[in-house]
Amino acid sequence: MGTPRRIWTDPEVAFLRKNYPQKGGPWCAERLARPLVAIQDKAQLLGLRSAIPRGGKTLRVSSGLIDDAIRAAYQQPKGSGAIDKLVRQYGVSRTYVSRRALKIGARTLLNITPWSEEEIEILRQNAQASNKHISRLMAERGYRRTPSAVKTARSSGEIDRTESELHTTGDVARLLGVCPATPCGWVKRGLLIPEPGTGAGEARVLISDLELARFIVTNPAAINLPKLEPSKEWFIDLLVRKGALALLSRPRSKRDAILQAALANPEMSRRQIAELLEMEPKIVTVVMSKLRSEGLLPDAKREAA
Repeated sequence: MGTPRRIWTDPEVAFLRKNYPQKGGPWCAERLARPLVAIQDKAQLLGLRSAIPRGGKTLRVSSGLIDDAIRAAYQQPKGSGAIDKLVRQYGVSRTYVSRRALKIGARTLLNITPWSEEEIEILRQNAQASNKHISRLMAERGYRRTPSAVKTARSSGEIDRTESELHTTGDVARLLGVCPATPCGWVKRGLLIPEPGTGAGEARVLISDLELARFIVTNPAAINLPKLEPSKEWFIDLLVRKGALALLSRPRSKRDAILQAALANPEMSRRQIAELLEMEPKIVTVVMSKLRSEGLLPDAKREAA
């Protein structure tokens, strides 16, 4: 013969009505010495709904009692087992307890050290390096930043990429409001030409301001003005600074670049041309002297900037 079915008594039903909604099935089952499934079936017949979910899912109803228990558990010394006891008592998961504790202020996120000016400067100076390389470089200088932290800093606004003269394909995508894969496609098709030596090993593909301006003026169909960054000042500034050169074809040598810059900007000094083309002033001076001797440039003295 099977075990006789245990009849629910009035005190047990009253106990269940009082405690099941706030303390849940596991807590009631332990105190009534009944199987959890019996508690849940009876609660369903009585139309009771517990604030404690089955399987440790998110609570449907906020419970002040549970919140107080979570606060008390987090006030106990670490390693005391208070959280494990709470999990067993209320039948919830540790994930729920952790998230609920954060929401009600019983715990806080780990303090993240803000990026210092020197760290941000390291990022700016090593724009062509990979996240791993920068992480190692920072470790050598006494900073502890993981590659993931470096990646987050690069993409979360720690650095204003619009002020940089070199841009990654990710920067170009954000500036122009296109898919991250789109600039990579432009590079592969030869529409966007990266700086020489970039993209090899740990170095990232970098696009200069001049090349970005050239791409914009020669591929207007690829630019969607409404999709540009909310602040379009960088776009206007780029075209003002590099637009004249961008209207010309991409130079094949330093000599051609200097010649085109001098012809496109007759009032510019040698120093200004050197800054525009990111070259040494001495190189610009020597090349311009040769161009004048060849009759390609007018023989006129330019005032130094």
